[in-house]
Amino acid sequence: MKTLFHYIVKTILYIGIALCSLLVLIVLILFIANTVLTTDRVAKIITGQIESNLNAKASCDVTHFSLFNGIEIKNFILNGADNSKPVVSFKTFRLRYSFFWLLLGKIKIYEIGLYNPSLYLEEQEGIWNVQKLVKPAQKEETEEKEKAEEEKGIKNEVVLPVPVEMLFGLVLENLAVTVQGNTYSATLKNFSSTISLHIPPTRHIPLNVLVLTIFDKLNISINPEETLFLSFVSKDIAAGPPLLFTFNLLYNPEGKQLSSNFKCGTYNTPVRFAQKHVAPLNAKIEYDIAYNPSHDTLQCNKLQIVFGKSTWISFAGTIAHINTEPEIQFAMLDSNIKLNEIYQYTQVILGPKPYFNGSISIFPLMIQGGINELTVKGAIRGQKIAFAADGFAITIPSVEMPYEIMLHNHIIQASINVGLPHFVYTLDENRSRDNAISLQCNVAYNRNNSTLDIQKVVVVHRAPEIAAETIRCEVAGSLVLGDVVAASINVPTLRFDLPSVAYTLPSPLKQSLASSPITKPVTLRIHTDMSMSGETNAINLNAFCKIPDYSVDDLIVSTSITQKPNKGKIDIAKLDISSKKHHTTVYVKGSVITKDELTLDVDAGVNMVPRVPVIFGDYTLSGIMQVFLRLKGTMQSLVAKGSVQSQKLILSNDAAKLFIGPVDMNIPIAYTMGQSFTMPFDSADVMNIQLFKQKENFSIGKIVASHPSRNIAFEYGKDVHGYIGLKRNMMEIKNLQAHIMGGTVTLKELSFNLADLNPQHMEFRTALNAHDIDIGKLDKPESVRINKDSLLSLNAQVQGKNLNIGQDFDVSGTINIYKVGEKFANRLFKGLNEERGKSKLGMAQFAVDNSLVITGFDFYLDKGLVYPTVFFRKKVLGVFITVNNEQVRYERIPVIEFFNRVREETL
Repeated sequence: MKTLFHYIVKTILYIGIALCSLLVLIVLILFIANTVLTTDRVAKIITGQIESNLNAKASCDVTHFSLFNGIEIKNFILNGADNSKPVVSFKTFRLRYSFFWLLLGKIKIYEIGLYNPSLYLEEQEGIWNVQKLVKPAQKEETEEKEKAEEEKGIKNEVVLPVPVEMLFGLVLENLAVTVQGNTYSATLKNFSSTISLHIPPTRHIPLNVLVLTIFDKLNISINPEETLFLSFVSKDIAAGPPLLFTFNLLYNPEGKQLSSNFKCGTYNTPVRFAQKHVAPLNAKIEYDIAYNPSHDTLQCNKLQIVFGKSTWISFAGTIAHINTEPEIQFAMLDSNIKLNEIYQYTQVILGPKPYFNGSISIFPLMIQGGINELTVKGAIRGQKIAFAADGFAITIPSVEMPYEIMLHNHIIQASINVGLPHFVYTLDENRSRDNAISLQCNVAYNRNNSTLDIQKVVVVHRAPEIAAETIRCEVAGSLVLGDVVAASINVPTLRFDLPSVAYTLPSPLKQSLASSPITKPVTLRIHTDMSMSGETNAINLNAFCKIPDYSVDDLIVSTSITQKPNKGKIDIAKLDISSKKHHTTVYVKGSVITKDELTLDVDAGVNMVPRVPVIFGDYTLSGIMQVFLRLKGTMQSLVAKGSVQSQKLILSNDAAKLFIGPVDMNIPIAYTMGQSFTMPFDSADVMNIQLFKQKENFSIGKIVASHPSRNIAFEYGKDVHGYIGLKRNMMEIKNLQAHIMGGTVTLKELSFNLADLNPQHMEFRTALNAHDIDIGKLDKPESVRINKDSLLSLNAQVQGKNLNIGQDFDVSGTINIYKVGEKFANRLFKGLNEERGKSKLGMAQFAVDNSLVITGFDFYLDKGLVYPTVFFRKKVLGVFITVNNEQVRYERIPVIEFFNRVREETL
């Protein structure tokens, strides 16, 4: 045992001797190197290394060099290889440290100082001078080694094997930077900073805010003079100096307190924007805070933002127990944001619009509580706010928005109330009346399941002048935010009173609503369920609506729609609009493909089967009506097929003296979008083959409407029956017969080719016979006698194409009026003879009017022109005036021009 002990002692002794020998050897080598490395030799090494690694020339003077205590370099200059202006220069660089203290575990760097440095950056043809200094780098292949480390937990501190003491000092004095770009320039002068710290011997270094407790001295000061000589000049902007910038961090070991202050901004700084000079800019942000590591408390004495002469924000407060359970207590001391101080700058930059004025304040504001129990309570107020942009302006005398946000563990509760008791706006120089709006909103957010609970949202618009509530909307529901976003929104009340709304509007908008049939409040209730994900989006909506003006108090809208974005498909399971009271349903269902080309496969229809007559405002409807429509195909080749059916359908309006019905019909519909078919020739009608003729599918008992010039009901027609259909893009009316004003009208054919809905491709063909229509009934509707002088009989066969109404369209055929009343005949005749109100016959017009009686007309139409022939018989003066063959033929007249003349004479 004794031998083992002596062996261990000897081993330790030998190791100690070896370490001491190694240390002496290192010191001896350093002494020799320190003797060999003279100041001149060190200067050459520095300049040589710089010039070998950069495309540059360097010069400097080394006034002191020692491996044991530091180095001092003076008059350093770094130029480009082209001997351009120095890129980097400084008057003095000083590094002072203690090598022998390092051997004892004490890091003492007394000074790292850079005095009067200068940096010059210049851009020429898109290349900066510092880029020219860098030599092309050699490509080296390096192998990257990845090491996987497992984290065993969060470390609060680092423990060193031996105690370490550190002394450090950094000085930057009178830094100057010049930047000269192609489009701008910037300069910085007299910028200084210092850092000094001392850490007494310690083995434990905290990894949080408590690291401040290990300092015996800490002082960081950046630009302590506060004034920053910084300027920037470009084509559009010029600013400074002076500017404000300073930052200080000081640790007081006696009071165990860390204090910091910061200030940044401008002070009467001249500014120019786009060649326009604005008032000197005053804006500043600053804070003054202190941290006490012993009590783990942060004290904020000031947090302030100032613009012009207004204090936008002024905060103060404390945060206790920062590293354990923080307790926050902050309050707003002052807030007044004057918008006119901002506007004096924006009007120079942007022009007089947008204009804004007034003041906004976010005082009071209180923040208090812990991280898991935090309350934010305050209000936003505005006074005499005005805003104007192109065509719009608004004036708000006052607005107040109190709010409160509470954090309780994982629940965030928020409430806000917005009150605008009065505001007036202007649209295109048309001023509204006084308006008022209020908003109440209460929501809660659960951070654990990402759910937003909309407890209550109420929006109300009022007309203060008439003390009326014009619009009210109440909303509640929930919203889940996650991989699948889901929402359930309930609107128990959505009510708007259109006349009251119109009262508050500017005159043009008010006039546009004057003719609206809505005179009573409309009420809606809505419930919606929605979900959105990467695979499927879905919406289910149910709405209940009351429209008193149309006697509708149970209108229900129900939808169920699903979208699959990846497949580009929309499925419409249900889209219904119905009223049980009126026994009416409008429905749509099917699918829509949107991926490549919009494609429809949809069924739509209307079912109306009222048991008793239903009332829609002034209109009364009874009978049965059904519409079936199937839409299938792309928008370019969409095919629509279906039918319109009715049984004993009657529409009446006593106020308008309207009565139509009963209407029975079964009209087929077939249309193909984008296709144009040739109008067929109906051989069955020509050959009078009854077997192949279309069967009647349309009839109207009678048509009664208001008399054109008297306040009485007038029967225009009755016993209307025939065939109507739409197939192969062609609307056909066949063998339609009706009794019109005591006479009969037979519409043998009216075929209208819709083609591809291009007017230039449309065409029509019609054949009409009218016999003994008593036009005189319009003058004497109560008369039962037949006035033979007012009877009208005619037949017509007309066809046309290229039906562009804005141009002269191509129409041809004949119209023969073989029985006509004198008054109506004169109107037609004047339409032939007059142009712009004057007769083309001159003085002969009087003779013609008093010597001849018009017995008929023939109109031959060809290529958009009319060739009229007028037939006469002699009156008393006819013995003195003779017309060849008792007829007059006219030269061609454009169809549109002729009908315009007749219309003007009739009016």
